[in-house]
This record gives sequence, structure tokens and C-alpha cells, in this order.
Amino acid sequence: MRADQERGPSSMARTRAVVRTVVRDASAPLTPADIRHLAQRHDPSLNGLMVAIAVADLKSEGKIRVKA
Repeated sequence: MRADQERGPSSMARTRAVVRTVVRDASAPLTPADIRHLAQRHDPSLNGLMVAIAVADLKSEGKIRVKA
């Protein structure tokens, strides 16, 4: 595993924080694909799968709203 591919709670916490920032700063509701794209532009080191998991988790917790 390369050093830039860190895993673990701190990585997921960072991913969730970036997703929440992207959703908060958006001027309109976003689809999960839009969120993933914008989150990876915000932080290119993010893994797309981890972003998708963070979106699903935050949506199920009611902390973000996504467009279907």
C-alpha cells in the first residue's frame, strides 16, 4: 500500500468532512455522482469508493440531502 493511500478512521473522517463541505457550499441539490466529483476535485487524494460510502452514511444519518 502506498503512503498516499492511507486507510482508517482518520481517512474516513476527512472524507466525511469534505463531503459535508461540498454539500454545504453547493447552491443546488447534488446527485451522489456530483458530490463524488466535487469532493475529489476539492481533495484529489480521496478514494471514490470512500466518498460514496461517506455520502450514503451521511444521507442515512440525515446530515445531508442528495438529489435522486
